[in-house]
Amino acid sequence: MDNSPLDPKLSPQEIDTPERLITTIEEASKNTRNIYLIYIGFLFYCALTVVSTTDRQLILNTEKINLPVIGVEIPINGFFIVAPVVALTVFFYFQLYLNHLKNLIDILKNTLPDFNKMQIYPWMVNIADNPKHGSIGKIQAIVVKTIIWWLLPLVLSLFPLWYIRRHEPILTFIVGLFPMISTLLSLWFWAKYEGVQLPKYKAFDFQYPKNGIWQRFIFFIKKILQEVIPILLVSKKSFAEQNPGKALLLRFNLVFTVLFLVVMIPLAFFGTFKNVPFLSSIIYAALTNEKLIIEPSKDYKTLYWLDLSGSNLQGANLEGAILKKVDFRAASLNNAIFTEAMLEGGNFTEASCQDANFIGAQLDGANFSDAKLGNADFTDTKLDNVDFSNANINGAKFR
Repeated sequence: MDNSPLDPKLSPQEIDTPERLITTIEEASKNTRNIYLIYIGFLFYCALTVVSTTDRQLILNTEKINLPVIGVEIPINGFFIVAPVVALTVFFYFQLYLNHLKNLIDILKNTLPDFNKMQIYPWMVNIADNPKHGSIGKIQAIVVKTIIWWLLPLVLSLFPLWYIRRHEPILTFIVGLFPMISTLLSLWFWAKYEGVQLPKYKAFDFQYPKNGIWQRFIFFIKKILQEVIPILLVSKKSFAEQNPGKALLLRFNLVFTVLFLVVMIPLAFFGTFKNVPFLSSIIYAALTNEKLIIEPSKDYKTLYWLDLSGSNLQGANLEGAILKKVDFRAASLNNAIFTEAMLEGGNFTEASCQDANFIGAQLDGANFSDAKLGNADFTDTKLDNVDFSNANINGAKFR
C-alpha cells in the first residue's frame, strides 16, 4: 500500500475495514511525527546558532558551522543563506506528510462518522485537531498552531536582524526576504490544511502558450501570482475577522519585511546613526576591545595580518580594538569608531573614512594614500611615518 504524501487517496479496497484505515493513519502519524521532530530540532538549532553568533564571527568569517540535516560544514556567513533554504525545504516536506495525514483522517471521518477519536495515534497534532473542551484544549490548539505555522517565520526573522551587521547589500536583502517567503508558504499550507478559502482574486488568462520561451515564462509568473496575491489579501477585514491568526501572521511579517528592507538596510549602509544606541546596536558591528589579528610566526613588510579589504564597516564600533597591520584597502569605514584602537602599519589605501573617529588611536606607519578622510577626527592620534599622499583631508581634525 502506497502511503506517499504525494498520493493521499485510498482505494475502496484499502478502507475495507476500520482497523486497516486506523492502522494506516497510525503509520502516517509516526512518519509525520518523525519529520516534525527533525523540523522542530533544526529550527531550534538555527535559532540558537544565530543568536550566539558574535559580530567578530560575522566580520571575520573564519569559523565554520555544521548543518545537521545535510551534514555539511559551511562558513558562518554561508549559514545565513543556506540554513533558511534548508529550513524551507524541510517545512515543505513536513507539510506534504501533514496534509496526507489530514486527508486520511478526513476519509476516516467520512467513512465512519461515529468513530472513537481515542483510536487515532496520540501525538500532538492529532490531539490538537480534536482538543478537549475548556482551557486545556484551547492551549493545545494554540501551541500546535504556533509551532507548525508561526515558528518558521519567527525563526527566519532572526537571520536578517543578525546578518545586517555584515553590511553586504545584496546578501542582506536576500536574507531579509526569507521571513516573508516563509510566511507566504506557511499561510498557503495553513489554508489548505484547514480547508479555508483564501480571498478571491480576479484570475489571469491561463491559456498555456504553445511556443515562445518568454511567453511561457510570463505564464508561470502569472501562475505564481495567482497563488501569492490571495495570500496577501488575508489581512482584508472580512477575512481577518474569521481568521485572526492568519491575518496577524501576515501583518506581522509584512511590517517586519518593509521596515527591514526599506528602513533598516538603508540606515545600515549610510552609517549615520552611531549616536542612537538602540539603532546602532542592531545595525552596526560592535568590536570594542577585540583582538582581531593573529600575529604570524614570520613577519614581512608587505604582509598584512588581517585582510578586511573592501569590507563595509560603516558605523562599526572598534574602540580599543587591536588591528595592527590590518588591510583596509578600499574599505567603507565612514562614521566608524577607532577610538584608542591599535592600528600601527594599517593599510587604508583608497578607503573611505569620512567622519571616522580616530581619537587617541595608534596609527604609526599607517598608509592613507588616496583615502577619503573628510571630517575624520585624528585628535591626540599617533601619526609617525603616516602616508597621507593624495588623501582627501578636507575638514579633518589634527590636534
